Amino acid sequence: MTINIDAGTPAMSGARRYVAGWLALIGLFAVAIVLRHVLAASTDVSWLLTAGERVLGGGRLYTDVLETNPPMSVLAYLPAIILSRLTGMAAEVIVDALVFLGIFASLACCAVLLRRHASFTAARGWPLMLLAFSLLAILPPR
Repeated sequence: MTINIDAGTPAMSGARRYVAGWLALIGLFAVAIVLRHVLAASTDVSWLLTAGERVLGGGRLYTDVLETNPPMSVLAYLPAIILSRLTGMAAEVIVDALVFLGIFASLACCAVLLRRHASFTAARGWPLMLLAFSLLAILPPR
């Protein structure tokens, strides 16, 4: 005699799958934020923020500010430093916010592109998006 465990349980409806996907994404987002505050910040990011602050203060890169990386590595952090000065928030918090904004923007672009594909369904979309978010937001802090 065989027992079919799935016979009495209905498949998850589209609305439940949608809500479950958003709840999972919110949970992963909370984990990512906690990890960014628990783990020490990268020394590279800290130094590039310091170098960017010195450049905005009037220092010349490679003359007054010793740096071995190309100029884009310092210039990439200037928007966060400027926003930090305008808002009074720590530059590290602004960098984290901009990173998360970039992650969500890239995932939204991917979702729009994948929805146009005829064989792609929402049932396949949530697991892929959660995996991509995990790879982009949770793994990089270390």
